[in-house]
Amino acid sequence: MANLWTKDQSAAIESRNQNLLLSAAAGSGKTAVLVARILSRITDRENPVRADRLLVVTFTNAAAAEMRERLISRLTTLSDENPQDAFLADQLLLMKKAKITTIDSFCIDLLRQQFVAANLSADFKIADPTENNVLRAEVLDDLLNAFYDDETYADAFLMLMESYAGAKANDARFRKLIDSIYEFAMSLPNPEEWLTRAADDFGRNRSFSETVWCKVILDEVKTEISRCISKLSLAIELADEDTLFSYRDLLAEEKRSCEEILAFASYTEVKRAVDAFEFKRRSAVPKKLTPKYLDYINGLRDDVKESFAALRNKYLLLTEKENEDAILDTYPMMRCLSELVIRLIAQFRAEKLSQNTLDFSDCEHYCLRLLTDENGN
Repeated sequence: MANLWTKDQSAAIESRNQNLLLSAAAGSGKTAVLVARILSRITDRENPVRADRLLVVTFTNAAAAEMRERLISRLTTLSDENPQDAFLADQLLLMKKAKITTIDSFCIDLLRQQFVAANLSADFKIADPTENNVLRAEVLDDLLNAFYDDETYADAFLMLMESYAGAKANDARFRKLIDSIYEFAMSLPNPEEWLTRAADDFGRNRSFSETVWCKVILDEVKTEISRCISKLSLAIELADEDTLFSYRDLLAEEKRSCEEILAFASYTEVKRAVDAFEFKRRSAVPKKLTPKYLDYINGLRDDVKESFAALRNKYLLLTEKENEDAILDTYPMMRCLSELVIRLIAQFRAEKLSQNTLDFSDCEHYCLRLLTDENGN
């Protein structure tokens, strides 16, 4: 069967002593390659790997079951073909104990085995998702009420609420913001550390060009400018087909201006160029022509005009100095927001532990603590 593998598949199966990151399309044989790789490791007579020392993590329980079934089937076939081979018989028995599972199941099993080291109750339960969301909302209710009277954060909290609740005094947007930050932070190894560092970035007095926000803005702007260039390129081709030569020249000039913007490195240069970008009035279409694509060309150019308006009003509204001032002015609110989510994490976890429950995110974080030392190694 080995001669059926492609060169890349064979490399994935046979590679040793290094980390691999493989990417392949649906239906390209990823599972078959992984099964073959595992089989080659556990049947290697010179450097054998015990089957029960494997950890194979899949996305779903069904995929894990399929993987285990395939491996047991292949090992059974090999063992049947070599009935006197004790090595294969042992690996077949050990395969039934191999960790082929989802990440959630692996974490839960590890915590049940090491509950003392994890400082957990042996009979902890996995929280029902719906009930867990209700509990988190209740904890957030208590926190929001407490922040109105917090000696350190009350003023900044009121500014936050005014920014998101507005005149309608509806805190739904603010709660949605808290939930999104909480979910993102909990996907990280150390959510509290990230929240503190992210807020502190707002308090650093530095030029806007040195901030992560400047890079994000420039990336977004240049991505949109590249889309504009693609639209103008198509419009130029269509104008050529319609023999709209004066219109083509105008579109080509606008395309060159867009390409010049892509060459600028600084925020100020990009903002100045976008602000100065001018869409000139095109000349009338000669009466002798009956262009087929004129409406489509106009539509493409209108899209580019709308893109430039959005860039000016959304990404490039402020100067570098105005952005620097806005970041520093926002720091008290961001520090408050960060502290609010940090307290939500702590109090929500405490409430879950009081009910002897964990959610999947908790399981991952507790496992991470078990598997790393104080230096994060």
